[in-house]
Amino acid sequence: MESNTPAPALLGQLQSRAYAAKHDWLALDRDAPSARDGASSRVVADVAPRGAADRKQALERLIMMESEGFCLHLWKGFSVVDTIDIIIEHEEFPKLWRQYRQACEVSPVQGRPIPFSTRFKGAAPDVREVLVAAEPLLHALVAATAKLGGNPGWLEVDTSPSQQAESPLWFMDDAKVPTDVAEGLLAAIRSVVAIHMLDIHHLMELPQPYAIELATCFVDNLRAYLRLLASIPSIADEVPDNIIPPDERLNLAALLDRQRTVLKIADEFRASH
Repeated sequence: MESNTPAPALLGQLQSRAYAAKHDWLALDRDAPSARDGASSRVVADVAPRGAADRKQALERLIMMESEGFCLHLWKGFSVVDTIDIIIEHEEFPKLWRQYRQACEVSPVQGRPIPFSTRFKGAAPDVREVLVAAEPLLHALVAATAKLGGNPGWLEVDTSPSQQAESPLWFMDDAKVPTDVAEGLLAAIRSVVAIHMLDIHHLMELPQPYAIELATCFVDNLRAYLRLLASIPSIADEVPDNIIPPDERLNLAALLDRQRTVLKIADEFRASH
């Protein structure tokens, strides 16, 4: 094992540092003024002190689990991307993810995104360059998700809202969800874990190759999720063409129609045999 690979001893450092990552993955500035025109209605709210404390504690528990798995599996020789997938597949992840999202619903994070140039000003230049270049993606994401709200009407699924709340990976088992859509939804979760680990790296110096791979993983998955959002007709205008060009956007109507056709053929095949 090469010398720049994190050792198990760093697990304790990661866990102790996790408490310092106390913000939502968007890293919202709680002192910032409210966004104009209601564009950030889902991320701007008055937060009761108790609700904010519960949300912070839920986030800390989630990051503790993520950080332990992150360091452990990097030490075992897994890539950053594979390590993030292992974290998401961990048996504790759905419960901790659910608890955090429920806490956010009770006490939404307020403010506006802190610029990556500020948030990661102490990061290595190469890492900071990757993240600062992704600023436009972040702002487009905030606008798109605010307009989308909690309305899942753009996607016809078999999984009930309660089942979706139970498992962050519900879309992987729902036959009505096209593969391209599932990949976009998975990218959203990967980007959350990646930004959490970037916060940890920001506090303790992760070896440079891992740090760059982690930053790239975050940006790639953020863009993949934004590509899905930009493909939803009702919010497509929130994502500028220079961020997600029209020819890169998904034809959701065609994908969903093809998925329905495949399922119909499968049902007819089963019925005839």
